[in-house]
Amino acid sequence: AAEGAEEEVGDGGEAEADDAERLATLATLGRSRAAEACGLLGAALRETGSRWRAIATHVSERLGGGGGEALSAAETSKLASLFEELVLLLDLSRHLLTDAAEGGDTPEVPLDIAAASDAAGGGAAPHPAIGLVEAALGELQPQLQVLAAAGDPRVGPFAPLLSPLVGEGFLELGAALARVYLMPDESAAAVLCPPLLAAWGRDTAGGAALLQTLAEAAAVYALRWRGEERLALLGCGVLAA
Repeated sequence: AAEGAEEEVGDGGEAEADDAERLATLATLGRSRAAEACGLLGAALRETGSRWRAIATHVSERLGGGGGEALSAAETSKLASLFEELVLLLDLSRHLLTDAAEGGDTPEVPLDIAAASDAAGGGAAPHPAIGLVEAALGELQPQLQVLAAAGDPRVGPFAPLLSPLVGEGFLELGAALARVYLMPDESAAAVLCPPLLAAWGRDTAGGAALLQTLAEAAAVYALRWRGEERLALLGCGVLAA
């Protein structure tokens, strides 16, 4: 039995490695047309989040009206699929924005991402990376609101709306963004992207706001999902980045 368990764990680890490799490959392809890839991922995040919010609104309305069962079996199944989609989109966004980061121990914005503003029309529109990050953070806030209202996310009527795996996806993305994009040392940077520096550089309101958002998310996920060791470690990683 022990040998079987070890084999199962090993197979699971190999599957995760294969998934990560596939996402990294997709991200590499995406960076060749970074502006379009950021736009498509942002739209997909908003669409998936919209479907999740529709179910969350239904749950709130049922509870407010004194309804009985908050979710049907079909809705519970739909939520499981939405969680998988959301985690996949967050992971792919992280790979797209931060894989191939320059600078080794002090990673910098990938060159293809830095150059994406030219393909997007320069200053006429927000940098594509900013649009993608805003789309992801736009889906983070409703998750945190429901998590705060739920108390213990494992029990109660809000429990089906929440998943620690989604939290891991947001925190992994947050840690990578903080490490690569947030308040870089411009004097030592080899890759400088003016739109990104204006948004998240040192002494900018946007950089301070992004830092606060990521820190709050790390704290909420760690406190609410007590006992989830990986979430706690990822939260610490966000704060350390």
